[in-house]
Amino acid sequence: MNIGKKSDIVEFKKSTGELRQALESMAGILNKSREGTIYFGVQDDGWVVGQDVTDSTIRDIGQKIDEMIEPKVTSQITVLYDNEEDENGNRKAFIKVRFLGFQPPYSCNNAFYIRIGTQTKHLTGASLRNFIVDNLYASSWDSEPSQYGIEEIDDKSLESFYQFGKAANRIALPKYDKVNLLNSLDLVLDNKIKNAASILFGKSTKVGLHLASYYNNDKADVSDLDEVQGNVFNLICLGVDYIMKRLNWRAEFGGVARRNVPEISLAAIREIVANAFAHSVYQFDNPQIGISVHPGVIEIANPGAFPPNMTPEDFIAKNHSSYQRNKLILATLFRCNFAEKSGTGFQRVAKECAKDKIRWSYIKEDFSFQFEFFRNGFIPLMPSTSSAPSSLSKTESAVLNQILSNAEATASSVAGELSLSSRTVERAIASLIKKGYLQRIGNNKRGRYVAAEKGQNTH
Repeated sequence: MNIGKKSDIVEFKKSTGELRQALESMAGILNKSREGTIYFGVQDDGWVVGQDVTDSTIRDIGQKIDEMIEPKVTSQITVLYDNEEDENGNRKAFIKVRFLGFQPPYSCNNAFYIRIGTQTKHLTGASLRNFIVDNLYASSWDSEPSQYGIEEIDDKSLESFYQFGKAANRIALPKYDKVNLLNSLDLVLDNKIKNAASILFGKSTKVGLHLASYYNNDKADVSDLDEVQGNVFNLICLGVDYIMKRLNWRAEFGGVARRNVPEISLAAIREIVANAFAHSVYQFDNPQIGISVHPGVIEIANPGAFPPNMTPEDFIAKNHSSYQRNKLILATLFRCNFAEKSGTGFQRVAKECAKDKIRWSYIKEDFSFQFEFFRNGFIPLMPSTSSAPSSLSKTESAVLNQILSNAEATASSVAGELSLSSRTVERAIASLIKKGYLQRIGNNKRGRYVAAEKGQNTH
């Protein structure tokens, strides 16, 4: 009996004596096609040669699949028989193993393989890295149903999302309705919320956010450090707010109206923070996004890899369509104006930075990506000790940071933010003025503190 030909999803083995090689082929087929079939008792040309089959044979195949293939796969083992009888009236038995899995990359005994035609190739080095990155971007994990019902959605988060979307004219619902909103966003399937909804708005979601501020441009002197967990929507809001509160602001006047403008635009900050979360990898564990604020640079780090063989400049100059890892997550964030989904996000950021004369850069690794905003005309929060007579105490540095981050700051408001007495803050301000870091403009009633034109920048 001939059962056909080998292919990219079908493999033949003469017996279970080739079980290890068969499982390598299984991993390769899973990585290429997500499903396939292996026959034992069949030679390469498709003719059935037979296989001794007992209960322990079937049990051993199942156990080896469980032990050697990672992540776990679904398999079905069936004993089949040749259509033709031999001279003793017996029919040859052979084994069919049907398998499928949707969480590549798959390994066999901690090694990775790929199916190319009818051959199974070992993946190593650059080929393995490229395969993993490509498959992470091809994944539709965020569109699959989660284990949760609609009750898992945090109403406060979702309603806040709705308000952002309405303000941006990207949500048409006339009033907030939890069920209708989730359905309109395609976040529900078979009475279960999709993984995207769980990650974005879930009550029990524990994605991480590392927040840090530093006195200098290295990471030696920390002024503020925090680690929080929660759903992605809340963390984006928290991360953006954390950065905006630590930026320098300037006043611009249009007629009699006054407008406070940050050194880096809200649109640029929010786009990068949202994209850091949107392009993270959520299938295996809860990732942690990192935000670091230095006097001279703001860093947003994402543990998810950037699209292979591409750079942010490609999206800016060549008008590429968006290369999306989590398409549904990104589409949902587009609806509240947190991110662009059409490949124009980096164009938006580059335009905002050019307007504010902000330089930017990035660090691209195999499995991480970091975006950097370089701040203009900053005053170091902690000068080097070589200027000992005019060096700042930690209290003075904290007070200076608060004042430069808020154009409306007063001694009493700074005291409240830092949990210090007004007298302590007033002494720190007087010292900062004396050392040339601050100056007072305007009268005592309506005046405010600003950076001195010639502060002691020792860096």
